[in-house]
Amino acid sequence: SKAFMNCKKLKKVTLPSGLKTIGRGAFIGTVKLTSVKIPKSVKSIGEYAFSYSGVKKVELPSSITDIAYGAFINCKSLASVKAPNKLIKIGANAFKNTKWLKSQKGDFTSVGKNLISYNKKIKKSTKNKTVKVPEGTLSIADGVFHDAAMKKIPAVKSIVLPESVKYIAADSFYCPSLKSINIGSKVKEINTEFDGCENLTVKVEKSNKYALKWAKKWKKNCNSYGMKKVKYTTYKK
Repeated sequence: SKAFMNCKKLKKVTLPSGLKTIGRGAFIGTVKLTSVKIPKSVKSIGEYAFSYSGVKKVELPSSITDIAYGAFINCKSLASVKAPNKLIKIGANAFKNTKWLKSQKGDFTSVGKNLISYNKKIKKSTKNKTVKVPEGTLSIADGVFHDAAMKKIPAVKSIVLPESVKYIAADSFYCPSLKSINIGSKVKEINTEFDGCENLTVKVEKSNKYALKWAKKWKKNCNSYGMKKVKYTTYKK
């Protein structure tokens, strides 16, 4: 943790093979560090690990499954990001204020098959208030429909997730206008409580026992907080 924090003269580093984790803030503020080769053994990158560094290119190994909050935040020279399909968990703001993120075009931005940003604006005047997440997406990262809720999608009514989704992060949704979302058969982990979605109906694929159990608990919790209109239903794919 914070092993090379603010080492202003550090230009190059060789990480040992067998390394499993790059710790919290390990290279924060290493402004002259322009490149780093991440070993194939690394499984996770901690919070702020490379934040405010001079890294220009990131190629994540096939072993990696978890990138924490703000791992590459404010790496303003970071222009290229390559990630494996096995990567499932990406924390909020992992690539915020990078050249790469600012260069992304289209409605959605993904790292590997992980949705990290929704870019289209949905206003009250927008006719189609349904968001369809791209086929093949494996996870919905922190903040995708949360930070954007008040600014970009204040009027979204429905979000359609593809059957490929396996993981839904804790702070992925905060959409007061949201009325409908589906949970597919492959979802194995749901950490969101859909905070602020007081009129939401969650549609669960009936073969997904994990999701059904989660939905029952979620509804009970919401009801105890005074959110009486939330509910869940089932569907068959």
